[in-house]
Amino acid sequence: MIYLWDRTNGIEELVDRRVKTIRIDGMTNIRDGAIKGTELRFLEKRLRQTLMLIIPDIVINQWMPSSTVDRAMRCLDSALIKCHHGVIKHTPQIKRLRQKVFYTVFGKKAGWIRMYPELKKDYIHSDAWVLLSHATKRDAKYLIKWAEEDRLKVIPNPLPYSVNENNINIDKKKKEVIFVGRVIELKRVWYLLEAWKMIEDKVPDWKFRVVGDGAFLENEKKHAEELSIKNIVFEGFKEAKPYMQEASVLMMASSQEGFCMVIAEAQQCGCVPVVTDSFPAVHDLIQDGRNGVLTSDNDIKEFAEAVYHLICHEEQRKKLAKAAMADSQRFSVASICDQWESLFKTVKICRKYGSQI
Repeated sequence: MIYLWDRTNGIEELVDRRVKTIRIDGMTNIRDGAIKGTELRFLEKRLRQTLMLIIPDIVINQWMPSSTVDRAMRCLDSALIKCHHGVIKHTPQIKRLRQKVFYTVFGKKAGWIRMYPELKKDYIHSDAWVLLSHATKRDAKYLIKWAEEDRLKVIPNPLPYSVNENNINIDKKKKEVIFVGRVIELKRVWYLLEAWKMIEDKVPDWKFRVVGDGAFLENEKKHAEELSIKNIVFEGFKEAKPYMQEASVLMMASSQEGFCMVIAEAQQCGCVPVVTDSFPAVHDLIQDGRNGVLTSDNDIKEFAEAVYHLICHEEQRKKLAKAAMADSQRFSVASICDQWESLFKTVKICRKYGSQI
């Protein structure tokens, strides 16, 4: 595992100690999730030096530009797999004048135009392109119409928690609704606060917990005060699993997500998700009325009514919770590892014989 910077947040270490880790030092302009162009040549050189020592069969590129990784791999007989864990059609929070002009001129096509050059390079410079959902794959095919079907693979992330279903008693779930995630603009926690305000007086024995930290945490606390919300607790950054195991309902209203693993984690814990239909991959996670509830995007009243309905109809909530727990097993570590191993065998064979996947 080759990485660029250390980040600790007080939670359990997720990398098995038997995995060899190599840190590339010397980067000066690293930001979380992005590398400035001036650093890419330096990174390419250091990455090449590292790869020449390892001589890997397969390189999995998690988020660097594939063109940079591909150049670092020159003269190596290694396959390159690119993971794309974000959205295909980019819809930013428009703040700058340049963005306003761009999205005004190009309208609905702007999101596709914005992403095309970057994703085209990722596709060209990779032997396989791994996406998190079938909905994202459809978007990729729409954007890169000449992309070969077999090179686009769908492998979701695995559930990070090991949960013993026997330890989750649906009948003893607490009267709690939760949000879990980073408290940032695209998560739209304000949307959840306004929905909760609509129903909290009708369910005085229920509580809303916000589990997470982020740049918008203080804004959301202030918004909750302005709305005079009473039954709410801002937990800050905490280990999410205990809250999901105890809570009855998860609320999510993100404006966009690559996949939103929190939904699958909640389902695994028997916590029924109520989610806005605001990003394509949500349909890979939720079958409305079976293992969760989907509501129209930008309809806070409908969202609030869906949460209230689940709170008031305990048997239906339990039914959805049980189905959610069963369905979440398709994201188990064993299931996802099998899919990765199958891909590894395929790219190695194709690399050996010079064929397409």
